Amino acid sequence: MPDDTPNTAGSSTSRSPPARVAPAVSAIIPLYNKQASVRRAVESVLNQSVRDLELIVVDDGSRDDGPRIVEAIGDPRIHLVRQANAGPGAARNRGLALARGRFVAFLDADDEWLAGFLEQALEALGRHPEAGAFAANHLRGEQALNLRDLWEARGIGEGLCSMPPDLSVEQLKSHLYYMHSSSVVCPIGVVRRYGGYYQRDRCTWGEDGYLWVQVLLNYPVYRTLEPLAWYHMEDSSLYMGRKDFHPPDACVLDPQPLRQQCPGPYRDLMERYLCHTAIRAARRLAGAGQYARARKLLKAYPPTTTLHRAHAKAWLAVQLAPLRHALRSIGPLRRLKRRLDARRKGD
Repeated sequence: MPDDTPNTAGSSTSRSPPARVAPAVSAIIPLYNKQASVRRAVESVLNQSVRDLELIVVDDGSRDDGPRIVEAIGDPRIHLVRQANAGPGAARNRGLALARGRFVAFLDADDEWLAGFLEQALEALGRHPEAGAFAANHLRGEQALNLRDLWEARGIGEGLCSMPPDLSVEQLKSHLYYMHSSSVVCPIGVVRRYGGYYQRDRCTWGEDGYLWVQVLLNYPVYRTLEPLAWYHMEDSSLYMGRKDFHPPDACVLDPQPLRQQCPGPYRDLMERYLCHTAIRAARRLAGAGQYARARKLLKAYPPTTTLHRAHAKAWLAVQLAPLRHALRSIGPLRRLKRRLDARRKGD
């Protein structure tokens, strides 16, 4: 509450400045070169029916006009913070460190919240204080695809849910994919307990899953299948469907914190998840010609009882990858040799 007590140490008319009242929600937008979409993201936060919020926009070293667009909006609930480029995890964590709300929600600068997102989240978390997160369905891409049928087919339902320890890795991955950062609200203490997003080495792949797998295995999560956010994949340079090579997920590069925070009943599930993720990452590394890294990664994750065949197949694929690459190059080399020979004869 504001302090109206007179300050008698100085002038009789001076008063102490009013204390800032903590908002119900801290919304955090990491911003990096998103001038085309950041206004849409900011306005989707400010237009929520929940007005008791602060919006922290962390400019992660943008080189375009995105920060100036945010400043021009002029809403007093916006706090623009600037830092040298440090990656998406570090930008989100900077906002988390400054947040004062009881709840925290993250929104990528190229996504948007739909009407009622915060209202439904706070209502659900108020009814279920044991929940570690509220997660909503989201629309995808230019066509605004609603994947409700897909989520239901994968076992994602409405209401409060805890993960069963005997969950398969594929089922766990479905629950993780549902936890899209732009459509999740958490009690702020839950996110801070796990250190926020993974940010070591400017991580840009799996920094969100590193947080959400810990939340899923330590807390029940309340979910709604109503789409309350819009994931604009067409505007994202890091969207999940990209075709280029990406590095191993953060979870297999730094697994010890995950193991330490994992409750006993879920340790087998965690090891199966890590092994599965390492197998996929090793195959990608081998496909990119990084054979030594691929072998090292597989060696660090011994096969689990349910993944021994997949692990063996991956190990064989990694061992044979150099030979496959060499064989692929034979055809183009032969064609090049024939063209060079023909050119020499023509001379």
